[in-house]
Amino acid sequence: HRPDLERRTIVELVRRELVVALGIAYSRRQLSSAQLEEWLNSGHSIGNHTWDHAMLDKCDETSERLQISDAHQWLTRVLGSSPTLFAYPNGNVGPTSARVLRELGYDVAVLFDHATSRLFDPLLVSRLRVNADGNTRRFSAVVSGFHPYLQRWRNR
Repeated sequence: HRPDLERRTIVELVRRELVVALGIAYSRRQLSSAQLEEWLNSGHSIGNHTWDHAMLDKCDETSERLQISDAHQWLTRVLGSSPTLFAYPNGNVGPTSARVLRELGYDVAVLFDHATSRLFDPLLVSRLRVNADGNTRRFSAVVSGFHPYLQRWRNR
């Protein structure tokens, strides 16, 4: 639960240590423009998820705004239209996130809270996560709404 800048510094230090220990540099593979175009032409959409997966609730207000708006501007330029769906990285909502998303014209923003209901705000939509390869007990716990309680009990 560290401030975002401190978290990023720690991650960079660990990355450097891994390079030294393993002798290889980690690189993230990104989609090419052609792959993005193929994705869109297949009927899919692309939404905003911040510039580089910031913990928005741990950012200062300026960083939080830039994380959302920089990604929005880039996506708008690359895609030719503005994204209208946002997914909060790790489900972390900052104090000004929803305001920035409203200003930019977003229709929906999803959390990662495993909740089944809440007062409806289209920029704070709860989201359940299930995987095709998960077991049926976990699936039942998630869709029943009981999963967040199990997680809290397990993590105490």
